[in-house]
Amino acid sequence: MMHGFALIMGSVFGHSWAVNILKQCQKLVTVTKASHKLRHWLRTEMDLLKLSDPVLYKGLTWLVVAATTRFSSTYNCMLSVLRLQQAFNNMLQKHEAELTGSKATAGQTAAVKIIKSKFFWRDLDILTPIAKPFNQACNLPHYHGISLYVRPVKNMSDSFS
Repeated sequence: MMHGFALIMGSVFGHSWAVNILKQCQKLVTVTKASHKLRHWLRTEMDLLKLSDPVLYKGLTWLVVAATTRFSSTYNCMLSVLRLQQAFNNMLQKHEAELTGSKATAGQTAAVKIIKSKFFWRDLDILTPIAKPFNQACNLPHYHGISLYVRPVKNMSDSFS
């Protein structure tokens, strides 16, 4: 069952459209976390928009890095970026000159391009709800205390007893 599930996920999230969105999400998260200025400015905007309440946002109060081996982290990465869209836009309105000026890093310039892209936000808004059921299915065993451990079979007759 899990193999089939992995094949479906790979088919959906291996599509070039989805891969591009995921790469842009990860780039935005990585650049923001690596830059002291961006982190500070984004946190300030989050506070102004009251987006920092861990109870209200189920602990998802900051940007999540996607791990390639954990699908739920990919979904949480997309969700965290999407949830902070307004904070990113507000930050860009206030600090675009500093982020695109002569002292801007290549990462900051790339982040500005992603934030300004209406297609990125539209596509992320489409892909995130598609990913939600996959995330729920991945986490279902964990929430219900179910183990996906399969007892090894020593010989075929054991499997039918």
